[in-house]
Amino acid sequence: MMINIQKHKGYSLVEVMIVVAIIGILAAAAVPIFTYFTKRAKVENLYATMLSVAAAQESYFAANGSYTAITQTLQRYNYPEIEDNQRIATGVIVTNGIGTSYWVAGVVKLEPDCSEYECYVYLSSLVGTSKPGEFTKMREGEACLYDKASSPFKCECY
Repeated sequence: MMINIQKHKGYSLVEVMIVVAIIGILAAAAVPIFTYFTKRAKVENLYATMLSVAAAQESYFAANGSYTAITQTLQRYNYPEIEDNQRIATGVIVTNGIGTSYWVAGVVKLEPDCSEYECYVYLSSLVGTSKPGEFTKMREGEACLYDKASSPFKCECY
């Protein structure tokens, strides 16, 4: 008596469903991680842009002996190109009638529909001090206004 053994070709439906389920679980774990790192990269890019504006302010100061709140005048001092998802403002802190420091504020859209965004302000050190400048996260609706000569920057999406 001869037994006829057939070889199976392909995978069963259950095997395919298990593989698809495993891929789905891995994708469900990977998407939030990817989204988090994408948003952090946008914030880090905002930091870099704000520091470039600060560098333009320092170049302007070296050439003119004061800071400026007018961004158009910073164009000649390596003012960076601002990305579409960012908004930047700068101002001067006036003490005793002269600009002794400056601030740079920025907002970055983390979602195109403005459902999520973050705002930061960089406050430079005062002239003649060794304290480094620092970043501070702003709350929604908060304004950074350090003196009446500067135009306010409000933390809101645009």
